[in-house]
Amino acid sequence: MVSLATFLHQLKEQSEETNECARCPPLPFPADSELLTLGHYVVNLSHKEADQHHAVDLRTRELRHCKEYPAKTFLALAPLIYSDIEGVHKVLDVTKLNDKFYVFSPRPFGDLHNFLKQRRKLTEGIAASIFRQIVVLVRDAHRKNVVLRDLKLKKFVFEDEKKTKLRLHTLDDAHLHNGSDILTDRHGCPAYICPEMLLPGSYSGQAADLWSLGVILYTLLVGHYPFFDTNPQMLFTKIRSGNYGVPEGVSRLGRNVISSLLAYDPARRVPAEILLHHPWFEKATDEPLLPAPLADQTVPTIKKGKFY
Repeated sequence: MVSLATFLHQLKEQSEETNECARCPPLPFPADSELLTLGHYVVNLSHKEADQHHAVDLRTRELRHCKEYPAKTFLALAPLIYSDIEGVHKVLDVTKLNDKFYVFSPRPFGDLHNFLKQRRKLTEGIAASIFRQIVVLVRDAHRKNVVLRDLKLKKFVFEDEKKTKLRLHTLDDAHLHNGSDILTDRHGCPAYICPEMLLPGSYSGQAADLWSLGVILYTLLVGHYPFFDTNPQMLFTKIRSGNYGVPEGVSRLGRNVISSLLAYDPARRVPAEILLHHPWFEKATDEPLLPAPLADQTVPTIKKGKFY
């Protein structure tokens, strides 16, 4: 590990020795950054959030996202990381150093949670364009025996600056099963969990994913969660009741999609594969998704937790 100043000095010397251009564009890191060189990548260890770092690909000078995993964790997640599910953020490279793996992926251009906070709520045309991409991801994951778990706005990131392509940032919370999606563990973001997760016993992981889809769509169209309370126990009481209201501004077809996912009975939730044929998706529009900031922010940030 070296400082940015030392790294740039070494890079300049190497460039001069090989007659390459010594005037490379500067790395986009503060001067006192602690850097780690991994193959073609330089990782900024000084900028770290939940084992995630900023990195630069020295071949292209493009910014990359780098996620750090202990070896044991990475090997357990490897079948998911390489599962090739449509709609998951692409893995560019994986590098091992000592007892850690470093996974490199394209730089994201913001997440869906912050995008919605800037807009407050979305038109049904924009919501249909975004939500269809999410449903395609869930359909492909469920086809491949993957329960995504902990689906929420913040885990979806934009792949391009124009914000037209949405991707799930990570599969760290997903579960790969051998034919049965029945789960017993309970973890996730409180606002997105389904009623059956708050009851004793097991539950269907795929049905829980579908409920989370309903929460996501409701929030995109309305601007706040269908179930919300600053007191966790009160929030869980509201979720267990299954009662929510949809404002008049949401179309009949939009209401129908929401109700088909937020069905209290898990068996009545419409699978993603069938949901994609719903006529509501015909509202999808190609209008620009660049945010139009609004002063009134209504979508709160809720931290992930465990429920027993």
